[in-house]
Amino acid sequence: MGKRIALSLIVCAAGWLTIASLPAAASAHPHPKVPRAALACVYKVGHVRPSSYLNVRLRPTLRSHAIGKLKVSDRYFAGACQPVRNWVAVKSSCGKPGWASAKYLRKVS
Repeated sequence: MGKRIALSLIVCAAGWLTIASLPAAASAHPHPKVPRAALACVYKVGHVRPSSYLNVRLRPTLRSHAIGKLKVSDRYFAGACQPVRNWVAVKSSCGKPGWASAKYLRKVS
């Protein structure tokens, strides 16, 4: 089967068993990824207290783990020019790529 993950779906209607197989790439990462080259715009953190920070998440959802931060004191940072479902692909303060809520970002250029 190689790099395929078998996903079993049991259909109870008429006693039939249906098994479907999906490619690993299609099922492993349901959220879009933005390549680093696409981080062509400049942002700063907005609507966040100066002593606080904005979480950078692994995926563009609040349920995703925080993998870094964007601090108000960092001033400017790189991000994707177009948000994806109100999330912007960014680099965290420590250089890790991730996602930040567009609600708290202000595009500078």
